[in-house]
Amino acid sequence: MIKPKLTIFAAAFAFCFLIGFSYLKLATPRFLTFSDSAKYADAGRYLSENGFPAKVHHSFFDKNLLPNYVQGSLWSADLFPLPIVFFAGLFKIFPPSDFVVETAGLSIFALTGAIIFWLAFSKHSLTSGIISIILFAFNLNVLDYSVNSTTEIFFMLEISLLAFLISKKFPLNLLTIIPMTTMFLTRYQALLVLIALGITIPLQIKSSIKTRTLMFLGVLSLIALSLIISKFGRILRLSFSPPGQF
Repeated sequence: MIKPKLTIFAAAFAFCFLIGFSYLKLATPRFLTFSDSAKYADAGRYLSENGFPAKVHHSFFDKNLLPNYVQGSLWSADLFPLPIVFFAGLFKIFPPSDFVVETAGLSIFALTGAIIFWLAFSKHSLTSGIISIILFAFNLNVLDYSVNSTTEIFFMLEISLLAFLISKKFPLNLLTIIPMTTMFLTRYQALLVLIALGITIPLQIKSSIKTRTLMFLGVLSLIALSLIISKFGRILRLSFSPPGQF
């Protein structure tokens, strides 16, 4: 029973990767077109070669910094740490290049699409799964995020994993703490996702008023915990790239 499931999941992954790779080859200039992507990749390369703290070789063309610029100048990378660590690990295995970054983004895109397909397929029907993966894989904005390995595609994967793990039974659903934590190391919108889930899930459960009240109190606790995690993420982010120009 497990083997057919893996085959279906692998087919969904391959479908998304093929769509993304075709888009990369046919509809893009084949180099990174998002400045954020270049900055994260540059920070990852520096981290893989020199260690902490992460730095970058450009400052988003800040004209106030131009008078002090000399060849080889470095700026602190005030960025979220998870993508930086991801690229640093990637560049320990593969030589730094736009193609490596793009392929990594496409792999994350394909994995996200496969999870979305599997959620719709397992919870509803094959038709729902097919419609879901088509709507996801042919979204031009998502494809642009993917070929540039932006933080948005990392965030989409984390949200998909969160939804997938929440749908599982105990104790597997305890693993939700992993994407819940990594989201705060990826994008600012992590808190909004957790608040939305915390409000929606109690409303979907058929229970007494007392039980729902306890659930909402749990939601408030979750929000408070999320704020603490968010603060921790900010501290960790600064430890990766402390403020400063050089």
